[in-house]
Amino acid sequence: FTAPFADLKLSFGPGCELANNKVLILDSSRTNFKGSELYLTEGSCKGNKTVVTSYNVSTRCATLESSLCNTIGAVRSVHVNRGGSGYKSGTISSAPGAAGSGLDGNCTVDEMG
Repeated sequence: FTAPFADLKLSFGPGCELANNKVLILDSSRTNFKGSELYLTEGSCKGNKTVVTSYNVSTRCATLESSLCNTIGAVRSVHVNRGGSGYKSGTISSAPGAAGSGLDGNCTVDEMG
């Protein structure tokens, strides 16, 4: 992303609900980005802009909105590192009360589970 600020990076994490258009802005400056326009320089929405419609300075969680690209902040895949063993392939399910919305998909595991 580029903006009137230095380049910013976006991510997902426990400080922000795992839902479409919700992302963490990786910035420690305590800047309030609400209302800022960000221009995408990578990914499937490259060349488009998005607006930060809400931002929590303490959690760094932002809600993004773009009229040109509706896949901003969508979770395409999740990779688990050192997550244990004994998992089975199948439909993903979320624990009751877990933060997030619209989470569906299939889990594929290697021979070690």
